[in-house]
Amino acid sequence: MAVLHLRRSMVVDGEVEADRTRPKRPETITVEPSEVRAPPSAVASRARKPVRKRPTRPLSRLFLAAAATLVLGAYPLAAILSSDVGERIDAPIDRTQWAAPWAGAIAGLLKLHDERLGWANAAPSWSPEARLTAKPAYQAAMVRAVGQFATLAASQRAAQDAPDPNLEAASRLLTGLSGPDQIRAARDALAQFDLGERRRTAESLTTLADASARLRLIASWALDARADASAAASRAGGLPFDRDATIAVYAAKGRAQAAMTILEALDRPNTVAVASARERALASWEQVVDFRPLIVMNGAPDSLIGASHAAAIVYLLSDAEAATDAYARAVFDTGRTGDAPGLINGAVLSGDLLNSAIADRSTPSGG
Repeated sequence: MAVLHLRRSMVVDGEVEADRTRPKRPETITVEPSEVRAPPSAVASRARKPVRKRPTRPLSRLFLAAAATLVLGAYPLAAILSSDVGERIDAPIDRTQWAAPWAGAIAGLLKLHDERLGWANAAPSWSPEARLTAKPAYQAAMVRAVGQFATLAASQRAAQDAPDPNLEAASRLLTGLSGPDQIRAARDALAQFDLGERRRTAESLTTLADASARLRLIASWALDARADASAAASRAGGLPFDRDATIAVYAAKGRAQAAMTILEALDRPNTVAVASARERALASWEQVVDFRPLIVMNGAPDSLIGASHAAAIVYLLSDAEAATDAYARAVFDTGRTGDAPGLINGAVLSGDLLNSAIADRSTPSGG
């Protein structure tokens, strides 16, 4: 048997030759992350940008709670700020600029609410002012009162065969349901009425009968307000925060504001007795205006927790009614004794006329 002897070199060379002809597989290189180096520009940019941290959960909840409190508290705060009825604002009338100062006083009072305070009955339904109780009652009673006075003045002018269409228009426009447009029109009508008074050749006289009727009308406002407040106080015993009591109290204050405004603008008395009676009447009405409970309560009279503000204002209104009646009687007494007229520019008429007018005050018609 023959044996083929191969040299070692021949085998190795053959393997090398075979390796050269066989395709090589790609080599896989494993690199650790720590061995990767970023470009210098990327490293610098990461160094410049601080890492943002998300706010912690308790702080975000606190912020949301504060925002909710602010939103929910803004509406009641707006309602409080819009509840001002102007009782702390003085609107003096320049008597030299008006031939009929009472007309100027009424126009100035309406202008104050129209331009600075706003009318609650004209507020949008979504606004805080539309949720108020006291301000609408105050303004409605005030406008109704000055409208009644304008109506009386217009009827007195008609009785003197000198009717004034502007004064009659103002009396029709001023009611408890008047809106801003009607009230502005009434203000313009009062201004036109006063302009006509300035152009008149004959001076308009305020007779004692007319003066008495005007004072009796003002006294009737106290009587009406006292009846409403007494009715609200008689319903005490329920909830201490009573809507009817709030309406009665602020309606009384609205009438009192109208009474003070007109009394200050009426013809000034020129005797000591009448002047003293006038000051007492003004002071009594001012007490009603200055009656400012933080929250109107209507507790029982013997309650230890809540007072009855409706009952309290009844006593103030009784004083205002009595003082205004005394003012009217002082005017009558001055004319009856033959002294100087009780009012400047007043014409003394028959004492029986004024006496019967004041006597009728004991049985008022309620309006």
